Amino acid sequence: MPLPYVVLWPLVAATLCLVLPPGNAAAGLTLAAALATLTTVGFLTRQVLAHGSQTTPGLWLYADALSTVILLLVALVVTTAAAYSWGYVRRDFAAGEIGRGRLKRYYVLFNLFAASMVAVPLVNNLGLLWMVVGATTLTSAFLVWFYRRPEALEAAWKYLLLTSVGSLLALFGTVLTYCAAVPVFGTTFALEWTALRGAGGLLQPEALKLGFLLVVIGYGTKAGLAPMHTWLPDAHSQAPSPVCALLSGAELNCALYAVMRFYVLAAGGLGRELPGTLLMGFGLFSVLLAALFLLTQRDFKRLLAYSSVEHMGLVAAGAGFGGPVGYYGALFQMLNHALAKSLLFYAAGNVLHRYRTTRLTEAHGLLRAMPLTGVLALAGALAITGVPPFSTFWSKFFIAVAGLEGGHRLLTALLLLCLVAVFAGFLQAVGRLCFGPAPNPVPAGEQGPAMTVPILASVLVLVAVGFYLPPWLDALLRGAAAVLGGP
Repeated sequence: MPLPYVVLWPLVAATLCLVLPPGNAAAGLTLAAALATLTTVGFLTRQVLAHGSQTTPGLWLYADALSTVILLLVALVVTTAAAYSWGYVRRDFAAGEIGRGRLKRYYVLFNLFAASMVAVPLVNNLGLLWMVVGATTLTSAFLVWFYRRPEALEAAWKYLLLTSVGSLLALFGTVLTYCAAVPVFGTTFALEWTALRGAGGLLQPEALKLGFLLVVIGYGTKAGLAPMHTWLPDAHSQAPSPVCALLSGAELNCALYAVMRFYVLAAGGLGRELPGTLLMGFGLFSVLLAALFLLTQRDFKRLLAYSSVEHMGLVAAGAGFGGPVGYYGALFQMLNHALAKSLLFYAAGNVLHRYRTTRLTEAHGLLRAMPLTGVLALAGALAITGVPPFSTFWSKFFIAVAGLEGGHRLLTALLLLCLVAVFAGFLQAVGRLCFGPAPNPVPAGEQGPAMTVPILASVLVLVAVGFYLPPWLDALLRGAAAVLGGP
C-alpha cells in the first residue's frame, strides 16, 4: 500500500537533515526523498487507474483520481524545486548571505513543507484536512522569512495573519458542514469524505450553504483568490525562488483542492447552480483584478504572484462553469500552472542571483547575460499565457468551451478579454526583461546545470503534453472530473 509512503519520504528526509551536516548531503537527501515521493505517486497513480480509489485500514488515508492529480502536481514541483535548491541555496551560502545554521533549517523546513502538502490530498477526514492545510502555512512561513530582512519579516507576518483568518473561517465552514451532516449520521460522526459524499440531498441545506461560503472564503484566502489574495505578492517577492515555486505551483493548488472537496458536497446537497455561481464569481473577479495589476507591474516576482492569482481564478471559474469539460479543464489547468509557474520562478531566481534585483527597470538584457535562461523564460511566459504548442493552451481552451456550453457567454467573453490583457501585460514585462543590452556590471554566463536543468525539464514537459497527452494522464483527469461531477 503506497499511501503512507507518500508522506513518509519527506518526513524521513526532514529528520535526517536535522542530524546531517548542511550542504551537499542534505541537498542530495532532499532530492532523493523528492524522487522517491514522485516514484511512489507514480505507483499510486497506476493503482488508482487500475483498481479505483485506494484506502488504508481505518480509512485515515484515501486517494481517488482527484487526490492523485493533486499529488502528481505537488510531487513534480517538489522534485524540480529540490533539484533547483541544490544550486540556488549553495550560491547564497557561498556569497555569505546565509550561514550553516540557516542552510540546515532550509532543508528541514523544505521537507516538512513537502510532507504537509502531500498529506493534504490524502487525508480522508475533513477536520484533518483543515489541520494539514494549516500545517502548510506554519512550515512555509519560516521559509518566507528565510533571509531575515525586515521586508521578509513583514511579508511572513502578513502571510500568517491573513491565512490564519482564512483558516478560522474554513474551520467554521467545516463545523457547519458537520452540523449539516448530524441529522444523517448522528453526533458521533467523524467527517469522513467517503461517508459524506454519498449523503447528497440528505444534508441540512441552510448549514451546508453557509458552510460552503465560509469554506470558499477561508481556503480561498490560502489559494490566493481575490480579494483575499493580498498576502501573495509580498510573500513571493521575499521568499527564496524555489520556495516561491512551491507556494505558487503546489500550495495554492492544495488549498483549492480543499474547496473542490467541499464543492462536491455542496453540489450534492444544494444543486450545482449556487456553488457554481460562487466559484465563478470569485474566479472571474480574481482574473479581472490580476489582469489590471499585471498590466502595471514592474517587479518580476510580484508579476508572477499576480499571475498566480489569475490562474487560481481561472481554475475556480472552470469548476464553476461545471460539466465534464469544465472540470477537466480546471484540473488540467492546475497541473499546467504548477509546471509553468515553477519554471518561471526558477528563471526569476537565476535573474536575482545574476542581477541582484528582479525590478524590471534594472534587470534587462537577459538574452545577452544568460542566453539559455532568457530563452527558457520567454518559453515560460508563452506557456503561462496559454500560447500553442504549450499544454496551457488546451486547458484554457477547455475552460472557455465549458463556459460557452453552460450558457455563460457574457462571462466567457469577459474571461477571454481578461486573458488577452494578461497576455499583453505579461509579454510586455518579460520582453523588457529579456531584450535590450545587459547592464555593464552584469557578467555573461549561465548559472550552472543545477539551476537550468529544472527549468528546461518543465518547458519540455509542457511542450510534450501540448502535442501529445498520454492516455494514462487523460484517464486520470477524466476520473478526477468524474469525482467533481458527483455520484
